[in-house]
Amino acid sequence: MKFSDFANILYSILADGKNTDEFTQELFLNIVDYPADVDNKVENRTLPAFKSYFNGTRSIDGIAKDINKYIEPEVFVSYINGLPEGTISNLCNALIAYIPDINLYNTAEVCADMFKKILFNAANIKKNKKTTLIEIESGACALSDIIKQRYGTRLLVESKGLCPNDNCCRPLYINANGQTDMNYEITQINPNLPPDSFANLIALCPDCSKRYLLAKDDEQMNRMEIIKRHLISEAETIEVLANTKVEEGVERVLRKISDTPMMKLIPLSYEPVSLREKILPENRSLYIKAKAYVTEYYPAVHGIFQQLSKERKLRFDPFCMQVKMNYINLRDKGLTQPEIFEALVEWLASNTNDRKDLCEIVISYFIQKCEVFDAITE
Repeated sequence: MKFSDFANILYSILADGKNTDEFTQELFLNIVDYPADVDNKVENRTLPAFKSYFNGTRSIDGIAKDINKYIEPEVFVSYINGLPEGTISNLCNALIAYIPDINLYNTAEVCADMFKKILFNAANIKKNKKTTLIEIESGACALSDIIKQRYGTRLLVESKGLCPNDNCCRPLYINANGQTDMNYEITQINPNLPPDSFANLIALCPDCSKRYLLAKDDEQMNRMEIIKRHLISEAETIEVLANTKVEEGVERVLRKISDTPMMKLIPLSYEPVSLREKILPENRSLYIKAKAYVTEYYPAVHGIFQQLSKERKLRFDPFCMQVKMNYINLRDKGLTQPEIFEALVEWLASNTNDRKDLCEIVISYFIQKCEVFDAITE
């Protein structure tokens, strides 16, 4: 994409009454990070020059070379993230035709990466130059080091430290003599897409990375893209719930459920209708699990919530609201019912450091109680 095309797309959404020259200068000012004692080459350019960059009547090669040393995409990421969420959503929709992997959560990063590449290409165009094999290899190594430095930690977190390739699951680290060292390769999924795009990179164990790069075909590439999308979706789900802390006192509910003797459980004497009306038929395994928990535990869990609320050891209504809002956020993200159930269970378990099966009992209670899932429409 040419800079003028990029600038025009952003201007249509972000201009907010600015002239094209002022807006273009603002873009350049937000892609550089100049030290206080260094002359800012962006500020030295005239407004007519920025207008001509915007219109495409003047090449940006000169300014791109001048600022190349001080280009800092993270500044642009902060610039985009400082915009209202609705504006970011509009920007995402405007760019999706050019970058199919863009979404509301990575729009700022994608825009910064796109702007950086436009500037780097403009600054480094050399016509009719023959590149030697040594230059290619050294350049590839340098790019690999940069990518590992930039994305390595994030890719390891995304994969939870295990190789995500089918039938592997090896740790992406090794332990020897009391020392731990990383043991992974950042692998480009699709060679036709940018090699430094996070959405096109995945952390694999060295063996899987070598096999994939040596023998990948369209089928393997499609499968790896599916795995990557799943990892991104999981990371975004965690991010949705990350800032929601469990209401204080909920761990007491889980502890009391665990301590309740089986002979004191009074099963429901009726079919849990709400579950049948809210869990879709295709999610039969979820229905069977939730029904078993509700049938066996609903009266006991309900009684524990009431008791702790009366003792002022738990604020029940705020906790109900937390569960409800988390459900709505996950639903609006497009997750399926089993994915939402699993995400809520993981959220509760990670915040209380308690057993997963106890958390499943509580989330099943809230399905029956109508805080989680909507009634099925005919």
